[in-house]
Amino acid sequence: MWRWLWDAHSGIRKQDRPYLLRLFKSLVYAESLGDLNARQDHLANDEIVRKYPKFRAHVDTVYQRREAWALCLHKELPTRGNVTNNFVESAMRIIKEKVFQRLKAYNVTQAVHFLCTRMEDYYIRRLIDVANNRMANPSQSKYNARDGDVNLDNIVKEGDTSFTVPSASSGRLYHVDIFLGTCTCPIGITGGPCKHQSAVTKKFHVESTNFLPTFSPNLRKMYYIIATGRDDIPDDWFASLHNADDQVPSNEHQGDDMMGPSTSSIQDPQIRAIESLGLQRSFDNSFSQRGRRIETSVGDEDLSQKLHNFVDTLTTKLREDGDSFRGPLTKFVRRVENITTDSTLISALVTFGKYSGYAVSKKAKRGNRSGLQTSTQIGVQPTAVSRRKAALGGRRALITGRPVKINQKEHGYAKVQKRGSAVKRGVLPQNPRPASHSLSHCVESNVTLGKRHSAGH
Repeated sequence: MWRWLWDAHSGIRKQDRPYLLRLFKSLVYAESLGDLNARQDHLANDEIVRKYPKFRAHVDTVYQRREAWALCLHKELPTRGNVTNNFVESAMRIIKEKVFQRLKAYNVTQAVHFLCTRMEDYYIRRLIDVANNRMANPSQSKYNARDGDVNLDNIVKEGDTSFTVPSASSGRLYHVDIFLGTCTCPIGITGGPCKHQSAVTKKFHVESTNFLPTFSPNLRKMYYIIATGRDDIPDDWFASLHNADDQVPSNEHQGDDMMGPSTSSIQDPQIRAIESLGLQRSFDNSFSQRGRRIETSVGDEDLSQKLHNFVDTLTTKLREDGDSFRGPLTKFVRRVENITTDSTLISALVTFGKYSGYAVSKKAKRGNRSGLQTSTQIGVQPTAVSRRKAALGGRRALITGRPVKINQKEHGYAKVQKRGSAVKRGVLPQNPRPASHSLSHCVESNVTLGKRHSAGH
């Protein structure tokens, strides 16, 4: 519709195009069939619409096939919160970016080869990552219930798989079937993920295929079988470290009745993650000690007595000559208090007294008289240090992929070079940035969409 409004043959003025699109958008997001008919009548009687007979005729033509685009007529279809265009655009984005690496220099043979190798390997890696719970983005999904979105204490369990969840904003009650993955809210009515389903899984610790990561060994094994096509691993391979608490309900059909998953006692995923992190830290501490030659000739009692003597010596030095030892001991105690892991403490004890910068700094003050290097580090230019950039590490996220759209400067769509304007020598002409393909961005800026291979469809 936005391309049609920007077509020169439509005869729509530029300032009226966003308003007409909002009118048609109200038809798409109508809540019921009666609401759809009422909005259609409102559109037909609008004053601005009356000025454009071609737009009125085009809307009437499109309205005849409203079953294909009106969301109120898709409520009984299990679309899982998506339409066909979402899957198509997502699949094409993966082909362009992950398979072809955003390049076009491929012949037919190479294109077929990459589709049969790179794309298959990409989906295999993604499925194996899901099976191993190696995911970061799903934990930040907008469908995950956060503190304050839904009051977990007000959720009522009606059956084995049915729950009643109150809305935090309007107070309306929504019914959730966790086995079917549906909710009576506008988002989850077609089977898509919503905050109410997330709140149920968070409180009762039940499994749902709408949310990742999953702690069910059966689901994780199924993802592994789909990815590799092999069933050569034991059933407890994907089980957690606490096998006794890993009783995940299974969805099976017994007779003619459909039995849903039982809400048996399952360990809290947050507690499980904390304990797993503690085990990982313990493993790291033991691994860091591997290969280190620590003197163990003296007994533990003798070593303990020497440590007490060392502390008594420091205490005596502080009492006798406090002006000299107060500052160094204060720094020593502060650094010891900042050590939080065993591996860091072991590293500090092993390297204690080995490295001292006094001799190096003293030689640097005297100058390099012999012309030889007096430091253990090779000197560099000051600007070289400021230009260094760590590729990984730290708490900040590594920004990769396309730049954020808000950081891209909007280009001029109708910039025409003036006649007789001289071209600067030695300066290459700048190519205009291609038009944006985001519909919401183009509507907000009141510009046309970028041309695609499917622009004529």
